[in-house]
Amino acid sequence: MTLKVENNKWTKLSYELYDESGKLLLQGKVVGEESKLDVSNLPSAYYFLKVSEENQLVKTFKILKSY
Repeated sequence: MTLKVENNKWTKLSYELYDESGKLLLQGKVVGEESKLDVSNLPSAYYFLKVSEENQLVKTFKILKSY
């Protein structure tokens, strides 16, 4: 399973993926128009994906992985 982060408006986006307890699992920069995050090795649970532009939070997504 992969998550896709698209960059069609901002130029310097970064992302951080956290588990429910707040532990940082993945982080990186959005390269080009999109970046794909491989979450296939993560167990079924809720996760939080924070997308930022130059250290300013743009949006937080709550994601349910359910298989």
